[in-house]
Amino acid sequence: MEINTLRVWGFAAHCHLVSAGKKAVLIDCAIPVETVKNALDACGAKLEAIFLTHAHFDHILTADEMRDAFGVPLFVHEKDAPLLSDGTQNASLLFGDAVLRRPAERLLSDGDTIAFGDLSFRVCHTPGHTHGSVCYITDKAAFTGDTLFADCHGRTDLVTGDPAMMRASLEKLTKENRALSIYPGHGKNAVMGEALDLLLKNTDYEV
Repeated sequence: MEINTLRVWGFAAHCHLVSAGKKAVLIDCAIPVETVKNALDACGAKLEAIFLTHAHFDHILTADEMRDAFGVPLFVHEKDAPLLSDGTQNASLLFGDAVLRRPAERLLSDGDTIAFGDLSFRVCHTPGHTHGSVCYITDKAAFTGDTLFADCHGRTDLVTGDPAMMRASLEKLTKENRALSIYPGHGKNAVMGEALDLLLKNTDYEV
């Protein structure tokens, strides 16, 4: 499995292009289509799907363009599906014009497994940043979106944020393999156990 992190302008969100053999998926979608085409050409893979870790505007900016260009489905947790077409819930109206995107082709639930050839991802529902935030777990990596960063967690003060849910989601992640490499939606990569320890073992920790 190869992971190519494509960094986004503006709000510094990351999109992760994950490939194995001739198949690839894009995790979060705010990167220009041409950037993804070039990355796919470099790894010799075909895009099969787009996965959203959550549906805030800075993670869905090019979702419609990408689907049109590659003819692939968009996957999102069922509880974040409404955010795609709601500028208040996806936080875009806080920063200007509403970002509105078409409905997702597939809705996800906790524990779902998605596979394309040698690529296999387990959906771990981790609400807190949004009600439908998820992490995509593989045998060696976790794509944590805005749930878990290298040194903090995502904010919980936006429309569908919830501090208690965030705390529960971080505790849930402690049941995962501590050695997993995490690829978050912003910032640097880290090791799952180390990132969680930094948060949960800090006596001053608050969500």
